[in-house]
Amino acid sequence: PEVVEFVDHCDCALIFGVMMSDIDTGIFTAKLEHDAKIIANASQVQVSRHHYHEIDWIDFVKGISIMKKFTN
Repeated sequence: PEVVEFVDHCDCALIFGVMMSDIDTGIFTAKLEHDAKIIANASQVQVSRHHYHEIDWIDFVKGISIMKKFTN
């Protein structure tokens, strides 16, 4: 329950490597807002309601790690 509440109230959820399905989201019980999700997997990167199919997942993860170095 604590983890669910934490995730439901986060500013942005970074979801890496999974294909979201009804089972993953608790058969529609997840309360993640579309505008507060970044989903990156082998087939696409989705930011809010925008889908990017030409971005390699490994390149995306490397980009995130580079950005982290500049924000610390």
